[in-house]
Amino acid sequence: MGIYIYGLKKATRKHPTLGEVGVLRFIYKASWSPSDEQEKWENNKDAYYQKNWSGREIPKYVVFEGDKTFQDIRRYTGGAVWNDGDESLCSYSQLYSNT
Repeated sequence: MGIYIYGLKKATRKHPTLGEVGVLRFIYKASWSPSDEQEKWENNKDAYYQKNWSGREIPKYVVFEGDKTFQDIRRYTGGAVWNDGDESLCSYSQLYSNT
């Protein structure tokens, strides 16, 4: 249990019908009471992904990094950094499959 933080990778994948699909990569599990060093590390990781997508259009669809065959494509309205604890960022109701 907990909140898992994902970053939107710079590189996207090309889907045959949806076009460019973003790739979410697991970064870290959020700590409830991080040390100063841990908080700085987390902020640096977040800033890295924010910088990668600064001025770029965020993809409308994403897959998780391990999904090489587009089995679990999700409609995405999040940003460069996403956590799985906020359902408003990634709509699970619009699930797509390549079958």
